Amino acid sequence: MFRFCSKLVVLIFILVSFVYAENNNPNVSDILFARQSIAEGKYYVEVGKYLDALEFFETALETTNNRYIVSDALLQKATLFAHYMDKPEEAAKIYEEIFRKFPDLPQGETALYKLALLYNDFGDEKKALEYFKLYLQYYPFGRFRYTASFFVERYTKKPLVSPKKKFELPPVNIKGAPDIRVRLFKGKSTKIKGNLSIKDSSGRLILNINGVVSVFLSGKMVILNGRQFYSPVYIYPNSSYLYLLKKDGYRGYRGYFKIFVSKGKLYVINILNIEDYLKSVVTSESPSSWPLETLKAQTVAARTYALYQKLHREDWSYDVVDNEGDQAYNGIKNETKKGVRAVLETAGLVLTYRNRPILSFFTASTGWYIDDPKYIFGTGYPYMRAKPDPYSAKEKMGRWTKKITLNEIGNYLRRKGVNIGTIYSISPYKTTPAGRVVKVKINHSGGTKVLRTYTTVRRAAKLYDILFSIQQTGNSIIFKGGGFGHGVGYSQWGGKALGEAGKRFDEILNFYYEGSVIKKMW
Repeated sequence: MFRFCSKLVVLIFILVSFVYAENNNPNVSDILFARQSIAEGKYYVEVGKYLDALEFFETALETTNNRYIVSDALLQKATLFAHYMDKPEEAAKIYEEIFRKFPDLPQGETALYKLALLYNDFGDEKKALEYFKLYLQYYPFGRFRYTASFFVERYTKKPLVSPKKKFELPPVNIKGAPDIRVRLFKGKSTKIKGNLSIKDSSGRLILNINGVVSVFLSGKMVILNGRQFYSPVYIYPNSSYLYLLKKDGYRGYRGYFKIFVSKGKLYVINILNIEDYLKSVVTSESPSSWPLETLKAQTVAARTYALYQKLHREDWSYDVVDNEGDQAYNGIKNETKKGVRAVLETAGLVLTYRNRPILSFFTASTGWYIDDPKYIFGTGYPYMRAKPDPYSAKEKMGRWTKKITLNEIGNYLRRKGVNIGTIYSISPYKTTPAGRVVKVKINHSGGTKVLRTYTTVRRAAKLYDILFSIQQTGNSIIFKGGGFGHGVGYSQWGGKALGEAGKRFDEILNFYYEGSVIKKMW
């Protein structure tokens, strides 16, 4: 009994010590906040918000010097650049940095392997061979040794080639309007209704139903109205549309559904022609009452974005999500005659740069100034340039004011894991030429702290953008700002004003994506 009590006392002491350290040790607090930032960054990659993801990875890098977290954040950043943002050269530099600084960590091994693969993917066989050999030298029993050995053997049996231009992205050619895979649901259970047919992966008809189908998961199996099926299953409409239960009730969708189980989650994917998809997107993202030319501009931007994501998510089970993470898609309920006309009159038109679809970010409002992403997020694109936006400035969200107490900001930051005391003042620390506050300096009872605005104070004060000035009155802060979103790319409210001013859709798009070329892809 005494021995048991002694063990219990020791266990309680350890737990109390951990809790105390977690709440009072700044290093532990910073590590927790950095880990949370990486997790949020990964989530934003999943839903297509690449700039947000990048900002969270940067936040983690600036929060702690813990080598495990720094190497992980760098690896996430490099992977984002390499696979989703068309930045292979920047990715290669980061992979090299990770290997150079952390060769003893799993992230160092992964980075070297991914660096070799990156050169291989871009046809630089000499560099690929060099790095695969280096991998086997450092990690002879590593996780990727068999693949590395395969490439070394393959390249030592043939003359090696290297491209004329390093990391040159190839042109994109599309034959016909492609289908798009839209993630409508991720969870445990849902309901689908309609006059429908259910088929297995081989195309064999399982059953016909005219009514409601309850969908669950059980292990790796899909349960439909109590009957168990191997994943995936496909649901096709026998007439009109399929309806999926969402928070606001059943929504109708064109195309068909793919249902499968992955990592303990049930997925419903809507597969349909990209042009049919856009019929809902355009008036899910912009009101149908806006000028036709504005809706056409929104359509071309949305088509470009969807195609870009499709090309960069070929090994995913979906291309886009159905919310503002990628772009809003509410099914047939948001289709309008005017929106459909905007789609039909711009069919196949895509924004390109050097014969590739651009990453056509768009935002609700850029305030009074469009920003260059390189000033905020550390990387940019030739077709996204900083310049005044008088059109957005006079529209909704062009100007706004928010007031909040320093205590409220401090409480929020501490809840999120930021190690900070009582806040005395907040001031801009780093701003873009446009005036967006990238970092703030916070004077508090524990000293001075510099934080990235987008991931901390913007959220704490519920600011719409980081384009603002700061006025402090006693314990309160007044933010006078403009814009709604990340401040780069096409401004939806600005597009409305340009349309009302009589501008054509191509003129609207050229204002926001200067240097891009509109090309008919199908």
